[in-house]
Amino acid sequence: MRTLLMQAAVLVGLALAAAAPAFECGVTPGEGIMRFAAGPEPLALRSAPSSLAAEAGALGLPEGTEIRYDEVRFRTVAPGLLVATTEGALVGSSYGPISYLSREDYVGFGAEVGEFVFAAGDTIEYLMVRAEGDFFARVGGDVVAVHSLPEERGLMTRVREPVTELWIRVTPADEAGARGWLLVTDAVRELPRAF
Repeated sequence: MRTLLMQAAVLVGLALAAAAPAFECGVTPGEGIMRFAAGPEPLALRSAPSSLAAEAGALGLPEGTEIRYDEVRFRTVAPGLLVATTEGALVGSSYGPISYLSREDYVGFGAEVGEFVFAAGDTIEYLMVRAEGDFFARVGGDVVAVHSLPEERGLMTRVREPVTELWIRVTPADEAGARGWLLVTDAVRELPRAF
């Protein structure tokens, strides 16, 4: 019976996740300021932080040159899924029914901290990883910054990992340089973070 309940919860959760609005965050995962360097090949820029957006030129910096940027977009392309194995509660900061969380809203004091109760079989969208075990989830339509992973306490099972993309808005050193959004891939080398 428990297996059937879990299977039904997974199917419902997957259907809800497919219909849910996308989620983007203006804060990078982890601590410190991320830094990146150009690889050997020119990098395609987009007019918006999406692979479907129009091309906006190419970034042709010499290999190893640090890439200047002024904004980030951490995007959930496909949410993950958590299924409650027992009743319990998540503790976190709720930002409401949003699809974009800016850096200002994240570090501001507008979030409402609370406890979000769930029952066995409930599904929760797992949106993206944060720092030190924290993560973003969509609970009852609201985006919540959860303060610890419930599976560590045996409350939930992670059925599917979220698929995310990290985009940076490139700002060239001079007016002639290319501007646009760059998808951070293996073609971009990550440098040590700045603190």
